Amino acid sequence: MKLIQLLLKEDKGLELVPYIVKAINQVDENLSYKDLASAIATVIKDEYGTHVIKIFMEELHIQLGINEENTIDPTDKQAEYTEELRQIFNQYRPSIQLFNKGGKLSFIHRDNLPEEAFSQAMNWVQSKGYTVDKTQSDNDYECDDDRCWYPRIVFTL
Repeated sequence: MKLIQLLLKEDKGLELVPYIVKAINQVDENLSYKDLASAIATVIKDEYGTHVIKIFMEELHIQLGINEENTIDPTDKQAEYTEELRQIFNQYRPSIQLFNKGGKLSFIHRDNLPEEAFSQAMNWVQSKGYTVDKTQSDNDYECDDDRCWYPRIVFTL
């Protein structure tokens, strides 16, 4: 049965699920989420057209229970925070990564971060509404034979 025929039926979404699962299992039962997302993106663009991407994403968020009001767009905040951090901590080369529910602030600095700067950075993170995970955060710089760990602050929403 063609995809378009299934989509024209009443309960088309639920009827489509076993076919999608079967197709995934035929390709790779351990298919990564990135490969799945890539395949879905290709289907949406090639079979439906780019004009439906926005409404598809809105419906997908509804189906997944994602509340847009409580979701931070990491790309918007990341650029804003990077600029702000550079103004405050530029000598320690700050680098921030944001995820949907938190992130990590690293300092690409080949020495321990001074305690005062580390405390100021933790306060900065908290001022943005995040909770610092002190068990994952460390102001020490460490290197062994094959890699280095830079001072970092891990945080969550």
